[in-house]
Amino acid sequence: MISKREIGSRIKKVRNDRELKQKQLAKILKTRSEQISRIETGNANYGIDWLFKIAGALKCGVEEFFYPQDGRPHQEDFIRFMEDWIKSNKS
Repeated sequence: MISKREIGSRIKKVRNDRELKQKQLAKILKTRSEQISRIETGNANYGIDWLFKIAGALKCGVEEFFYPQDGRPHQEDFIRFMEDWIKSNKS
């Protein structure tokens, strides 16, 4: 299963590809750059809602965060992540 550290690393890569600094992304997301740093290093707890916010700010699809450096999608991990998020957010 893909780890939050791997997802964070991918977020960082996409952010760098867009030539955005953590502070700039944080401003767009109305959060602090320390939170972006924690997400990118895998040291933050966050849900799929944050992934969608980050993807929107970076103008990419959330599934892009589940593509490792080798370019092969981790579809099972994305599905599992979504299922876990749905379970944890049921009323």
